[in-house]
Amino acid sequence: MAKKMPLIATPIPHFFENHEHALQIIAASVCLELRERSWDSVWPNQLLFHIDKDLTLKWYDDTRAYLEKIINQKPDLELVTFQATRCCEGERIIDGQYQASGKIYSRQQLLDNAGENLQ
Repeated sequence: MAKKMPLIATPIPHFFENHEHALQIIAASVCLELRERSWDSVWPNQLLFHIDKDLTLKWYDDTRAYLEKIINQKPDLELVTFQATRCCEGERIIDGQYQASGKIYSRQQLLDNAGENLQ
């Protein structure tokens, strides 16, 4: 049995600022991956959207409204991905090292937040 090759989504990079480069990248891509900096682009075949919001942190009304606005403007999306990068509300880099700050969530709280956010 032949191994099935994975499909690759190409992020919309800064190269897309050059129209010719964009067309070459699109021609070689299965689909495009939007990021927040490119969410208002109109290139074809935008099926994946990666949003830099942590799924496991508490989302408030402003975050939900922001996400709803973005997602509603892209009705062809097939997949949305989020971050799951930390266990606290804040973050600091001190001497090049990550330091947790703000409210620290327990494992169960992170799971609960993710479940609520997915709703």
